[in-house]
Amino acid sequence: MGYGAGGWLAKLGMVDFAGSTVVHSLGGWVSLAGIIVLGPRIDRYNKDGTLNPIPGHNIPLAALGVFIMWLGWFGFNTGSLLSGTNLAIAIIAVNTILSAVSGSISVMVCTWIREGKPNVKLTLNGVLAGLVTSTATSALVSPFLCIIIGAIGGIILIIGERLFEKLRLDDVVGAISVHGINGIWGTLAVGLFAQSQFSQNSLGLSINGLFFGGGIKLLAIQALGVVAVFGWSFGVAMGAFKFIDKTVGLRVTEEDEIKGLDYSEHLMSSYPLFDEFQQKQDLIFNELKRVQELSVLHEISQSMHSLNLDEILNLILRGVTQSIGFERARLYLINEKENSLECKMAVGIEEEKIKTITLSLNDAQSIMARVVLEKKDFVINDAKKDPRVNPNLKKLFNLRSFVAVPLQGRDRIMGAVSADYIYSDKVITKEKVDSLITFVNQAGLALENAKLYQELKLFNEKLEERVKKATEDLRKTQEHLIQSSRLSALGQLSAGVAHEIRNPLTSIRILFHSFREKIAPEDMRKDDIMVIENEIERINQIIQQFLDFARPSKPKKEKVDVNKLIEDTLLLVSYELNEQETEVKKDLLSLPAIMADREQLRQVFLNLIINAMQAMPEGGIVKISTMINNNNIRICFSDQGKGIPESIREKLFEPFFTTKEEGIGLGLSITKRIIDDHQGRIKVESNKGKGTIFSVILPCR
Repeated sequence: MGYGAGGWLAKLGMVDFAGSTVVHSLGGWVSLAGIIVLGPRIDRYNKDGTLNPIPGHNIPLAALGVFIMWLGWFGFNTGSLLSGTNLAIAIIAVNTILSAVSGSISVMVCTWIREGKPNVKLTLNGVLAGLVTSTATSALVSPFLCIIIGAIGGIILIIGERLFEKLRLDDVVGAISVHGINGIWGTLAVGLFAQSQFSQNSLGLSINGLFFGGGIKLLAIQALGVVAVFGWSFGVAMGAFKFIDKTVGLRVTEEDEIKGLDYSEHLMSSYPLFDEFQQKQDLIFNELKRVQELSVLHEISQSMHSLNLDEILNLILRGVTQSIGFERARLYLINEKENSLECKMAVGIEEEKIKTITLSLNDAQSIMARVVLEKKDFVINDAKKDPRVNPNLKKLFNLRSFVAVPLQGRDRIMGAVSADYIYSDKVITKEKVDSLITFVNQAGLALENAKLYQELKLFNEKLEERVKKATEDLRKTQEHLIQSSRLSALGQLSAGVAHEIRNPLTSIRILFHSFREKIAPEDMRKDDIMVIENEIERINQIIQQFLDFARPSKPKKEKVDVNKLIEDTLLLVSYELNEQETEVKKDLLSLPAIMADREQLRQVFLNLIINAMQAMPEGGIVKISTMINNNNIRICFSDQGKGIPESIREKLFEPFFTTKEEGIGLGLSITKRIIDDHQGRIKVESNKGKGTIFSVILPCR
């Protein structure tokens, strides 16, 4: 390589005589990264993607600059030999001229054919395109080939510029096409057209390109060099430009761009004749900007018909930043209970930071408190030295200068808005403050409406919830009264019916026992007599259930060991369990003794065990478990039956409700009443096809 032989590309055999790649392409790729980060100029592209031409204003000066560069290129290309006595200088100089001329002519002809007249700007760039291609090839190819290579470079220039325009890459002087793309072409042309008779004279190396018997190896190495330089230069440049853009900023403001950098950076015009025009333009521009600003603020204000509080807060800060032009904004609302200001929303600041911000209104020296208490705006020019600014805010927001204005509703101050610049050194002008005050005053009314609506909505929701709860309580009370009256009437009826049945039943039992004693042991009617006796006993038990339901006795409480009572109850039904082939699995944890009526609890356990057995007529497993939780004892009875349909679960504990052909529906009703009398509760869980769990919950005390 012309720039030292120690690099890995040079060791592979890459040839870049005067630097088509390492100088020109590298510059083109750095330019590409800068263009991407910077973005197109204002009004360069329309919304539909079409291009607005921004022609140069002094073609003669541009042409002079190109010719000066052309002259310098002779020194650049010939000087790369590093020898003034090598006769190859002559051929390098000739090739430099021919490449530039052929590049400009090819561009001129192409634009003349396409546009009907030659494009002077592109023709001048065609000169540079030819020169860039010659940078790699001038010492390695014949003059005739330099003409061809330069002409192709001009065509590549036109194609490249059109492509980048479609990609919305605003390349002001065509640097990417001239230097980047044609730098690639010049480098690859070496791998295609290099001739040993010229390379031997200039570099002392015998090099032949693909078209002159050298094979594809040199072309591949040249291509590798192109890719390597692109990857390194574009990647580093993109990272550097993005870092600059995120820190100090890379692009000037829209206002400065419209005015022109000569004026905004140096306070002077490029042409003295334009000074007066510039001053008038400034006045018009400022007025237009003020009108535009107020127009946008008006549009945002009109859109504040929303009654969503967060949406209103967002619109306010959007108006402060996007429309008025501040870089950061914070909105504080008064917390009347705490007598403080709370930061509810911010733009340009991490959300996590604002969650911790609460400013006391009791501190009369605090600038934010004074904004609210005195109902006036304040502009702080040097926040770091001003003792009225909260120290935590200085550190948290890196405050330099800021403005704070009160957020006022119709009859009350609702909070405050503060705004500042952080990425630029702009001064907070009176015009900006006036715009901020005008907008925030309008925003305060919208915010007040939203808050009133929110409060009314919350009140309505609470009222609706209370009405709903009261209605539900009234319904339950009414149902309870109806149920109580029904149960009372049903109890009286049951007691009367039971009494009337029991009297003749007692006579029947006495007469039957007398009759049974007279029957001889060998009498064939003995089995029938046993059936009659069992049925009389069954009727007697039903009558007893009626009486238990009609005249429940109050529990006679004593200390009861629940686990032992479960074991005793299981003994009573052990015969039935064996007959039905039902297994009992117990998980009885250690429990404290509770105060309860032993016999009544036994009846509860017996009813639930029998229910579990009846749910599995062909046998299965009954699980009984006990535990203690939150000063309550829980006893669970589960079966493996078909489960209880959801439609009838609510009726399980109603008197006389049953799904069994032989039942009368008082077992679970009596069970629930006993548990209620013990200040406990009973729960039912059931899944179709997976069984049922009855849980009895009793207090420990």
